[in-house]
Amino acid sequence: MVADEVRKLAEKTGQATNQIALMIQSIQADTLDANRAMTVVMQEAGTGMDNVRRVGDSLATIRQRFEEVAQRVAGIAEAAQIQDRSVRAAREDIAGIDALNQQTLANTARGVAMVAALSEQARALDSEVNTFKLA
Repeated sequence: MVADEVRKLAEKTGQATNQIALMIQSIQADTLDANRAMTVVMQEAGTGMDNVRRVGDSLATIRQRFEEVAQRVAGIAEAAQIQDRSVRAAREDIAGIDALNQQTLANTARGVAMVAALSEQARALDSEVNTFKLA
């Protein structure tokens, strides 16, 4: 009976050893899979970091270009203000010239009226003088 018990115990030990061997193989396979997955993750993380660096560089370039555009826009705005002042000054000059033209036109019209009146007076005087001429 003791031999029977030893045999059963040996069988159970063999079965347990086989189960432990299977568990070890499963753990080794899982460890290998985990190692492979970690390698892939590390490669992807490296690629992700490279992408992040490139995005950062691109954002820096965009920011620099935006600042350049902002400076150009500020220059254009300043030039537009200068041009606006010039246009206002020219408009004022044109208004002054127009006022002078209107004044000249009015003075010319008065001069023409005076010449016409003087011409009429000269005819009247000529007619008066002709009455005093000795024949």
